[in-house]
Amino acid sequence: MPAVLLSDSLDSEPLPDLALSFLLYPQVRNWLCVVQHSFHPHIQDEVTKLREAIAKESWDQKGKFPPTLKPLLSSLAIRLDEYDDHFFNLMPTLFPYNKFTMSKLIKRTVFQDHIALLTERQDALLVELAAQAKEGFAKAEEEWNPACLHGTNARKNFASRGRCTHLSRTRRARRAIDD
Repeated sequence: MPAVLLSDSLDSEPLPDLALSFLLYPQVRNWLCVVQHSFHPHIQDEVTKLREAIAKESWDQKGKFPPTLKPLLSSLAIRLDEYDDHFFNLMPTLFPYNKFTMSKLIKRTVFQDHIALLTERQDALLVELAAQAKEGFAKAEEEWNPACLHGTNARKNFASRGRCTHLSRTRRARRAIDD
């Protein structure tokens, strides 16, 4: 994408203050613009459904959030793992509230669902871990039996001779090195 020069845009027609601030201060773009297309396609569909539901609601009483929108809002981002700052920046463009109010409302609304989802994921992972542990235990037991038998034979050998043969070889090797 070619770089936009300030002189190119000023020659053709005067820019509004907001567009001029986008050119002069690129960080303003992050503050004010939230592009809906940057979200996952499923979220884009949900956002359009939410926009339609918001248009149907009456916003005369701003102090009370419409209870019919809470389920749509809570299911919007949690299930699709898009519950972050970018999501919170989009919400004030949809609702007549600022970012702080929307983030506080969403976090309070979504908390129980989010905890339930995390618990559900944790339970599924624990079941998977238990299955892997059972498979690994059978393999470890197969490897352990010969080692255990070797240890039993070494103990019997030590008891019958009064010493363990592999230890005496090690001691002889150390003595040879020391001499």
